[in-house]
Amino acid sequence: MPKSIFKQFRSPYGIYVPKYTARNRWAIGDIHGCARTFEALLHEIDLQKEDQLFLLGDYINKGPDSLGVLDQIILLQKNGYQIHPIRGNHEQIFLDFYEKKRAAQKHKKTFNLRKKMLVPELIGEDDLPIPRYLKFIQKLPYYCETADFFTVHTNFNFRSKKPFHETESMLYSLDFKVDRDWVGEKVVLHGHMPYDLEDIMQEVEGRNPSINLDNGCVLALQKGKYRPGIGNLCALNLDSYELVVQRNVD
Repeated sequence: MPKSIFKQFRSPYGIYVPKYTARNRWAIGDIHGCARTFEALLHEIDLQKEDQLFLLGDYINKGPDSLGVLDQIILLQKNGYQIHPIRGNHEQIFLDFYEKKRAAQKHKKTFNLRKKMLVPELIGEDDLPIPRYLKFIQKLPYYCETADFFTVHTNFNFRSKKPFHETESMLYSLDFKVDRDWVGEKVVLHGHMPYDLEDIMQEVEGRNPSINLDNGCVLALQKGKYRPGIGNLCALNLDSYELVVQRNVD
């Protein structure tokens, strides 16, 4: 019998989000600092306070305006929108850097910023993050569970006796296979690895047990050239399976 993480194990790393009477439920893949594209996609799906929006991690780094993305998410939550962001590996990289930097300062050692791919805006005059952004990132869960979906940045380690406790896999795994003994009929929504738009559409149309919503939005900015099949920000309606695609406008 499929196991429910919150009924069986009560993992401290995830949260359960009941549907209630949400008008629409949406999930959006990796944003990576593309604040204008994120804003355009929210306008395209006509996000309302009655909707639920699940974000799949990696809000920062690579793109031009990481703080702009975080500001939008924080403001939407503050204004009563039902936004459920989870942690991506780039948020974890930033937190890991912060802890190492803080430890280095404590022991009067130096830490080379250039060795990490970090958000410059999040580093203050004392090489410490702006408190409200740090607080937001620290509180991000590793995954969300609903009645019919899991949202996680990559995937769970289903070879483990406790797959919902192994956070490393949730951030960095490249194995996107799903074990029905653990998730039942629930669909696992993830990002992390840019997929061609056609492949994403096939997973959505086939209602695969695992659906990737990362179309490499930020990759559209590489060398100033748009790449066919890549460079969009995708939103999936979790009830109708409508896929809304927004071209990078950053």
